Amino acid sequence: MKKLIVIILCATMMLGMTTEIAWAESRVCTNCGEEYPEDKGYAFCPNCGEPLTAEDYTYTIPLMTETTDAEEDSPVQDETESSLTEYVLTELGNSVYRETYDALRGGETVAMGAWGATAKGVQQTLIDFGQKLSADGQAGGKTFDALHAVQDAFGMERTDKVDKAAYEALLLRLLVLREMEEDEYSVTDKICSLPGEPVDYDECSYMMACADYLKGNYYKAREQFESCYWGDAEERAEKCVQPWPSTGQLWKDNSLGAGTQLTIKVNGEPDVAMHVKIYQKNGNLAAMLFIGGTGSASTWLPGGTYVIKDGTGRDWYGQEDSFGYYGDYEVMTFDDYGTTEVDLQAGYSYTITINMQNASPDASNVGSMYDDYEDF
Repeated sequence: MKKLIVIILCATMMLGMTTEIAWAESRVCTNCGEEYPEDKGYAFCPNCGEPLTAEDYTYTIPLMTETTDAEEDSPVQDETESSLTEYVLTELGNSVYRETYDALRGGETVAMGAWGATAKGVQQTLIDFGQKLSADGQAGGKTFDALHAVQDAFGMERTDKVDKAAYEALLLRLLVLREMEEDEYSVTDKICSLPGEPVDYDECSYMMACADYLKGNYYKAREQFESCYWGDAEERAEKCVQPWPSTGQLWKDNSLGAGTQLTIKVNGEPDVAMHVKIYQKNGNLAAMLFIGGTGSASTWLPGGTYVIKDGTGRDWYGQEDSFGYYGDYEVMTFDDYGTTEVDLQAGYSYTITINMQNASPDASNVGSMYDDYEDF
């Protein structure tokens, strides 16, 4: 009788709380041996990141669970909310990302002035986005400039610190970038089928456009923005048009010598620019020039045989994409037979003048033939 009275008193003191016995299976990771209750919803081992499969189920154990009336009325937390990030981490396969994420998930944040392994991990992540940064473990102005550059490129809100949520967003976009480098045509199929929180098709297309923008492929980015309907995609498409660079040499292979000077002079319209690419006979790009409207640009090259191509247009998308598909592209020819190769002798200077109103009788005519944008 005394035992029965104690049980009744305990039940009375618990008021609205209910107590029950539940049975749940336990999982043991076959990779590292860690044991986790199955009811926690682990899809991946939190210790080593390996997937937990049906073969990892072992034995049943009794669990005492207690819930209050208030808890019964509250929504149940989604135990798989982090499964998307877990899968992303597994796909990226870099222990630095895992260690950095675990630290941030544990409550750490990387703010201005932070230092240590977690700050270094964030820096390395930004470097892998293509940012020019040193992973020295000290999060200063350059670190946050790089962070904001990535966030701006991907249309994300700028943050003054990196916490768990901010890092999760970076990891997903880094995976998109990596997948695009391997096979850009299969990215949407893979990203949209990730476990956990579903990624919308248009959202994935938007992230792909942002990745191209980050890499400087502005015309490709514009095409991708125009084909998706996510967020500010329409506005981002317009922002892909870049300011014209200054008239002059855009780029040169610095391993080449400088035996002869080549100048391209253009008498053109003020709102039309020209992008000139100079190739060696073996097909290697030697130099690039840019002339906005009327003007001239020069470069120094070793004596040899070259092929000279030019593209013209108004909307500039950078030296990788030039004027996009809407530009006009051609190869210069140097005789009546359409020869596209020209010999530049060392010790001489050469000038090619385009759109002259009055041709010089002492100069040789330069013709042109159509060139495909993909081959420019």
